Amino acid sequence: MKNVIFVCHGNICRSPMAEYLFKDMVKGGDYKVTSAATSREEIGAPVHYATRRILERQGIDCNGFSAHQLTKAECDRADFIIGMDEDNVNSIKRICGKENEYKVYKILDFTDFPRDVADPWYTHDFESTYRDVTAGLKGFLARFGGGKMTIYAISDLHLSSDNDKPMNVFGANWDNYVDKIIDDWRSKVTDDDVVLISGDLSWAMQLEDALKDLQPFFSLKGKKVFVRGNHDYWWKSVSKIRSLLPEGVFVLQNDAVKIGDAVICGSRGWTVEGANDFTEEDRKLYLREQERLRLALNAADKLRAEGDTLIVMIHFPPFNVRRENSLYTDMFEARGVNKVVYGHLHGKECKADLKLEKNGVEYYLTSCDQLGNKLTVIK
Repeated sequence: MKNVIFVCHGNICRSPMAEYLFKDMVKGGDYKVTSAATSREEIGAPVHYATRRILERQGIDCNGFSAHQLTKAECDRADFIIGMDEDNVNSIKRICGKENEYKVYKILDFTDFPRDVADPWYTHDFESTYRDVTAGLKGFLARFGGGKMTIYAISDLHLSSDNDKPMNVFGANWDNYVDKIIDDWRSKVTDDDVVLISGDLSWAMQLEDALKDLQPFFSLKGKKVFVRGNHDYWWKSVSKIRSLLPEGVFVLQNDAVKIGDAVICGSRGWTVEGANDFTEEDRKLYLREQERLRLALNAADKLRAEGDTLIVMIHFPPFNVRRENSLYTDMFEARGVNKVVYGHLHGKECKADLKLEKNGVEYYLTSCDQLGNKLTVIK
């Protein structure tokens, strides 16, 4: 259940309007919805008569409402704390504590015209407030709710819980990067969503150590789908890995999974022809991975229905630096793949596009340092 709190200064005009309108929008949905004030000025007061009139016009009853001030305990329990203006947001952050700041939003930031919702206590224009609040609620639902699944991606976490492989030796982009990823994940991902992680998950050599590294991510919201990277030395028996994973975590190896209207398949991949220092040994691995991707796509075909989005996860870039076609990209185009996510590329010298469309297929580079340690939306 998503716990949403709407907040304004006095909790008699804007925030109860948002609370009751949102309850009406999500009837039967998996939400707990309340509202609160940042101040103590109106504690115990009913909904303002002008807000009440607007709600009654929509057939919404707000009898029994009593204004109250937001508490730290409420913030601890909330998933989303949504203020009406910048002053509200700053006051919320003082109440909720730093550990809850990632939950705090301003309502019109969910729209194409982010700004404050003016306080009708001063403007006396409750109709404009109603229009703004409604737009914000619809924007929130489009982004986070209504059961709509969003698919995010990130890769190359290079986790090392014992810190024997600190990544910040490679630059400032890696300073506190795991905390940044987790904070961003918490601010975006709901239980309805999916996060794809295309390899190089952990530096661990043994499965039990990798699971320890991944534990903080297992507890985050959303389903998770992993493929192997070239540094995932712990990834040996896929059946053993699957037997130890919690519910909602999937690993792909030459196969596929269907989640909602998305069919996701993948394999590790390898360096492609045209890359610098491409050797005969690289060619063997390149051709072996071509066969593994073929098996993965065959598995996906068995799951795919009309209208489904077909996504391939691969760790290595599927083309060379000149973006020339490879055996992999030829296969993707021939098999009707819609989107491909990959990682492996790092550093300030990386010249790759974060998103590229090539012959009808969308390609996403998802290495965490290239994304600023934030999840990117795939679908």
